[in-house]
Amino acid sequence: MARLFARHRIAAVVLALSLAPAALAQMPDKPSPHLRAAVTDYDAELARQCPAKRLDLLSPADLSHVIETFDGLSAAEQEAEQTVMSKACAQTIAGVSCSNMQMLLALHQNHQTPAFAAHVCALPKTCTAQSVCPSAKP
Repeated sequence: MARLFARHRIAAVVLALSLAPAALAQMPDKPSPHLRAAVTDYDAELARQCPAKRLDLLSPADLSHVIETFDGLSAAEQEAEQTVMSKACAQTIAGVSCSNMQMLLALHQNHQTPAFAAHVCALPKTCTAQSVCPSAKP
């Protein structure tokens, strides 16, 4: 019975991830007001800086990669965020989504969301649907 419930829960999560924008899809069931503000701020910056690219539809893996290549946080801020992320995401099954949310929160708290959105907008991609974001042809 527990396995059946777990399978249905996983199926529901997969469905939610495939239907909603990447950042919102990665939010926990009951996000904190701070996390909700961080995601709203991020989505608003993407809409302001590169609306036609629809990069709010990036897959969790693509968003994670962009986060890894962003150098807007100092070494001390990155280390502090890694500690927070390790604790916050320790019991999470979908670790990359949790990590993404924690990083968006850290960027928001450090007033780096506009710079990060510019970094995301520089991607040579345009999304046409959730997680369908082919690279532009050279």
